[in-house]
Amino acid sequence: MSRQVFPFSIVQDGKPSNGLAELSLLNSNTLRVKIVPDTESLSKQQMLSELVVLPQLTVDPLYSSTEQMRSEHLNIAFSENGLSISTAEGELLRVAQTAFKQQGDDSALSQHFVSSGEQAFYGLGQYPDGIFNYQDQSREICQSNKGIAAPLLLSTKGYAVLWNQLAFTQFTSQGEGFSFSSAAGECIEFYVIYGPEFDQVIQHYRKLTGAAPLFGRWAYGYWQSKERYVNAAELVATAKNYRDKKIPIDNIVQDWKYWGDLGWSAMQFDEQVFGDAATTIAQLHDMHFKLMVSIWPIVGKGSPVFKALLENGYLFETEHWADGHIYDAYSQGARDIYWQHLKAGLMDLGVDALWMDGTEPEFISTQNPKDGVEFCHQQRDTELGSWKQVLNGYSLMTTRGVYEAQRQQILQGAEDKRVFTLSRSSYLGQQRYAAACWSGDISATWQVLRQQIPAGLNLCAAGLPYWTTDIGGFFTSGFGANFPEGVDDDAYKELYVRWFQYGAFCPLFRSHGANTPREIYQFGEPGDWAFDALLKFDKLRYRLLPYIYSQAWNITEHGGTMMRLLAFDFRQQAQLHNISDQFMFGDSLMVCPVTQAMFHQQSLQQQLIAPEHLHTAEGLQGISEQHFSDDQFKQLVATQVVESIDGNWAGGPPAGLPLSGYSVRWQGVLTVPVDGEYNWLIHANDGVRFYLDGKLLIDSWQTQAQLNHKASCHLEANQQYQLVVEYAHWQGSSKCSLSWAHAGIAHQQTQLYPAEREVVLPAGLAWYNYWNKHCYQGGQTIAMGTPIDIMPLLVKAGAIIPHGPDVQYHDELPSDPLIIEVYAGEDGRFCLYEDEGDSYRYEQGAYSEIVFEWDNSKRCLHIAKRSGSFAGMLQQRTFIVHLISAFDIQRQTLVYVGEEQSLQF
Repeated sequence: MSRQVFPFSIVQDGKPSNGLAELSLLNSNTLRVKIVPDTESLSKQQMLSELVVLPQLTVDPLYSSTEQMRSEHLNIAFSENGLSISTAEGELLRVAQTAFKQQGDDSALSQHFVSSGEQAFYGLGQYPDGIFNYQDQSREICQSNKGIAAPLLLSTKGYAVLWNQLAFTQFTSQGEGFSFSSAAGECIEFYVIYGPEFDQVIQHYRKLTGAAPLFGRWAYGYWQSKERYVNAAELVATAKNYRDKKIPIDNIVQDWKYWGDLGWSAMQFDEQVFGDAATTIAQLHDMHFKLMVSIWPIVGKGSPVFKALLENGYLFETEHWADGHIYDAYSQGARDIYWQHLKAGLMDLGVDALWMDGTEPEFISTQNPKDGVEFCHQQRDTELGSWKQVLNGYSLMTTRGVYEAQRQQILQGAEDKRVFTLSRSSYLGQQRYAAACWSGDISATWQVLRQQIPAGLNLCAAGLPYWTTDIGGFFTSGFGANFPEGVDDDAYKELYVRWFQYGAFCPLFRSHGANTPREIYQFGEPGDWAFDALLKFDKLRYRLLPYIYSQAWNITEHGGTMMRLLAFDFRQQAQLHNISDQFMFGDSLMVCPVTQAMFHQQSLQQQLIAPEHLHTAEGLQGISEQHFSDDQFKQLVATQVVESIDGNWAGGPPAGLPLSGYSVRWQGVLTVPVDGEYNWLIHANDGVRFYLDGKLLIDSWQTQAQLNHKASCHLEANQQYQLVVEYAHWQGSSKCSLSWAHAGIAHQQTQLYPAEREVVLPAGLAWYNYWNKHCYQGGQTIAMGTPIDIMPLLVKAGAIIPHGPDVQYHDELPSDPLIIEVYAGEDGRFCLYEDEGDSYRYEQGAYSEIVFEWDNSKRCLHIAKRSGSFAGMLQQRTFIVHLISAFDIQRQTLVYVGEEQSLQF
């Protein structure tokens, strides 16, 4: 066996010490390294490390000695003073200083690496701040509302490091060195994976951690979600509206509180509001909808699942803000109880998919990830060990529970339909549990849209292939967002359309959010610019389903990646390494989202306050943050001076202030730029009062209502006015924002910026504009037009892209005829994958593949003999082939009956 254990120098509690290193070649591309302070620790970590990485068999190397190991691709030289990993092209990295430090009952540990030469670093998970290339950057690797921990680091030198620790981890890159430091662990364990191409790296990562099962074909269509459908009538009416208006869609989502007073996430429908839920779900199924329902790891007091988990000691002590407790997903017994109630209350009624919210887990609603970490660390130990050791693995374990239980049900004769779970958090290996993820409760701003692109790309680069975003941003008001009028605001419609265009080329295509409606038909009627643009991209997604579903098969069968940062395909082109707003979607399409406003200006120029999280462990603390409008609008707004931000308690205001009974008072000064009528708007979810120079303009002391409150007044130029907002709120998430607009500044319908964006074309091949088929040579930067219904979409030469018919849901019609677009200029290959659509019989070979190959020099399209079959397969197909070149478009049609054929052009 290719395993070596040898003495290794470490630093223990700040002092040089003698440790042990164990090297194991798992295959010719993958090396496992364990470093421990003593022999006893070598076996302790095994149980936790195999939560992420599946048990592996090692292979014999070509050569091994007491100082070297060698495989076909890797050369490893080692001694007690260090470890060097290289290939025939040179050294990849060196394992430098290793440190252990005892902290209470846990041992913190860190590993420093040296890797010289120019390179870019990607991966590590999903985070909201827009960092793309981690060279000379740092990252706290932990779960949060908007952060997903996945410590797989990819280098453009052709290797990856998988850091196999579940603890809170700090990554730091500086110069030619980088390090991982974890808060707890028995031993250091990491894997070095050599590609050198990123696709090869991810293939080996999936061999280590498990393949990503194929979702039902419906899951790659459009999903409609919002916070929230309040009853069965609204849910069914929304579905019916989509069908009546012939807008393509497959999945509708029921968000929280469907359980009524049964207790948070009781995983039962409230019969008074939803009636017989099985009948409602059957109605949706009759309209060819799938239903996804949200659940949480928090179970509310009084619910049957709470009682069962409490009786067996499976709940953590800290009370969640939703009047419930989090269950111990690290326990098989707890997962079994959780599933039993989930099955009886939801799955047995016909629910098709699960949305597992708050899986960080969310002990506290916070924008600061470290707050969530600290709350986890305060809990009693999990069944698998201390929270410090297993922190980042909660999502992995709770999604494991529902996946394994559903697969077991199928083995026992239940309906053979594929598992689909959407989880707010994820971790390395979670792809094997059919669990996708999304980017949390983001805000509706152009900056956030821009930052979502590198967030998703780095998550997919860490080996987790299925990701989505709240199209349009979860919050449209507060938390930095400033669109309180939502779908009634053309500026928001423009942002939503651009986000939707981007979302149509994410692995999963999903709209969700609060504050304003999200259904496509809420954005206008046919002929309205926003509605037409949305419908165009919705239909395009469905026409591309044969392409997308084939890419999904590549993920499952070959360890592929659908949403690909440019280094996946152009690793050697250093000029592309920092381009974070262009990406490949599958093998052939380059997506270039539009991330700035071009046509409509926000009608509310200034947002003065946006309290985010007013609750801490001690209670209400006051307004924590202010948000101001985007830079491009600053010239339109007044100079603002914030004199004070006071958090005052309900016991009474400071002397001289007019009112009591509020929880927060915000005070500011506004210097007015021009005379005229000013409109004021407060968006709040509880009672508010607004004063201008002591005069009460808005007095709305309602409770628990998502409302807009408006007022207007005349202000004089160059005068200063005192502003006071009083806000009363006591439970749940706090939302309050103040915006203003000068009535004379009309809502802009004219173009703000040139309707175009720059696109960098990778060198070495030609690129086609998908929309007009114009051909460009690679290796240049071009300006591409961006009218509201166009997002730049490029197709690489040699691409073969199938297009299906227009449909209202994924299987409304057979995928026939297929238009096969062939883009000349390079040789090309595409494998069309098809199966039953929503069963696991594909795992036993019930599927078909048809391979298309384009020989550019011979101008010949070869269609191979079909391999495989499945129930319901079309025996005869019509292919309408479009050959697209720099000069013209040629068309030929053929009837295909499964035998080898060729088309000559």
